[in-house]
Amino acid sequence: MRFCLERQRESDPKYFLSLRGAEDAWHLDACHGFADRLGGFIAEPANKEYARRFNQTLHREVLDADFGLDAYVAAYVALRDQLEAALLEASLAATREPVMAQALELMLRDKRRHAQFGWLYLAERKSQFDTVRASEMLERFYASGLMVPGYDPGVAQDVAQAIEIAAQAGLGVASFADQKAALQRALADARCGLSLP
Repeated sequence: MRFCLERQRESDPKYFLSLRGAEDAWHLDACHGFADRLGGFIAEPANKEYARRFNQTLHREVLDADFGLDAYVAAYVALRDQLEAALLEASLAATREPVMAQALELMLRDKRRHAQFGWLYLAERKSQFDTVRASEMLERFYASGLMVPGYDPGVAQDVAQAIEIAAQAGLGVASFADQKAALQRALADARCGLSLP
C-alpha cells in the first residue's frame, strides 16, 4: 500500500511483494501438509508466552508514516529473507527424506530470490541500512526464539526438542547448532557491504 501511496515509488516492488506473499503462502501450505502427514499439525505452542510472540504487527507498522519504508525493506525483506534462506540451506543439507528435500529446494529458490530483490532495491535506492531496525528485527525474530526456538528454550522447550528429534531423523529441519552456524555465516555476509552491529 505504501508503495502505491508514496510519491516517486517504483512499480517493481508492488509486483514483487504480491508474488512474495503468494510464494510464502505456498511455503506455509507445504509445511502444513508435511506436518499433517507426520502426526498432525499443532496449532500453537504449549507455552502461552511463546505463542504470544507469533502475534506480530508488521503489516500495521509498515503503514505508519513515521516508519521508513526503505528501513522496512532492509530489515524485513533483504536481511530477514537472507537469514531465512540460510536456515533453509541448513535444513536442506540435513534432510534425508527426498520429497521434503525437493520442497526445501523450491522454498530456498524463492527465498534467495526474495532476498536478492531486497538487496537490489536498496542498492538502487542508495538507501542507508537502518542498523537499529535490523538489530530490532534480529531480537524480535531470532533471539526471541520465534524463528529458531533453540535461542530461547526457556519458553520454547517443547518446540526446540521436537526440532532436534526431527533433525536427527533427517525430516526437513537442521539442528539448533547447524541453524546457529548458518545464521552466523549469513550475518557475516551481510556485514561485508553494510554497517551492521
